[in-house]
Amino acid sequence: ATITGRGRRLGPALTAAEAEAESARQQAAAQAAETAKKERAKQRKMAQWRKAGYASLALPEPSACGPDRSAAAAIADKVDGLTTDDEDNEDEQSYRGHAASSSIRFVVGDAMSSTVAAPAAAAASALAAPPPRIVLVWVDGSGRWPSRGFFRAVSATVSAPEAAYGAAHDQSDLSLGDAHLVDCGGASVGLHVALLVVLQRDKRAPPGTPPSLCSKSLDLALGRVASAAMQMSASVHSPRLSTNSSSWYVVERLLRKHMHSVPTTVYYFRR
Repeated sequence: ATITGRGRRLGPALTAAEAEAESARQQAAAQAAETAKKERAKQRKMAQWRKAGYASLALPEPSACGPDRSAAAAIADKVDGLTTDDEDNEDEQSYRGHAASSSIRFVVGDAMSSTVAAPAAAAASALAAPPPRIVLVWVDGSGRWPSRGFFRAVSATVSAPEAAYGAAHDQSDLSLGDAHLVDCGGASVGLHVALLVVLQRDKRAPPGTPPSLCSKSLDLALGRVASAAMQMSASVHSPRLSTNSSSWYVVERLLRKHMHSVPTTVYYFRR
């Protein structure tokens, strides 16, 4: 044994293998402690939700061993190789050109009214329930539901998404990458709205600065929506975000990655 300057006796120096094993043990212990901490926080949150009578509408993460995993991985590899030549230039003619070469359908119109009216008319004529549809709404975690743009179109059609968004914020249930699936029901049979928590606000930015898109969060959220859409045999509908071309390219690339097996329509709103 050796003696330190303070007189504390130490055992013999560890061998390289022993040092590696000890490091692994400490890392495992730290990871277990972190997991236990997260589980305790989760249990506290669940107790809070039960007390408030709140049920989360957040979709679970897709199973890593799901039946579509290999196909999704192959599509992801192909899509990740796309170049910026596919960027959208915000021209109506460009959207029509995309339709012929993309798995995503691009149309001119309002995503909300078009998604509600057309299936309802078809169902009425056939006396059958309209097929499930999922409309994507891009939100941040602030809990503030805007009164303009696509948010106004959603609220004018159904009230459930805004109410669900407010409830999720009140219960601290809005995390980046979440996708909350709201069943609108009522007169809008088959209509669902997916609240994608994919926008971030910079607290240092001047007032009125719009939030920015978090591509990593969008990747997570779209994966959740795609899995739910395939289970429901639902189609997906999204407005074309009012953003710059490079940001929209990221959105379109991720839509192609995740929605390769889901009928998807992107709506370009003519002002």
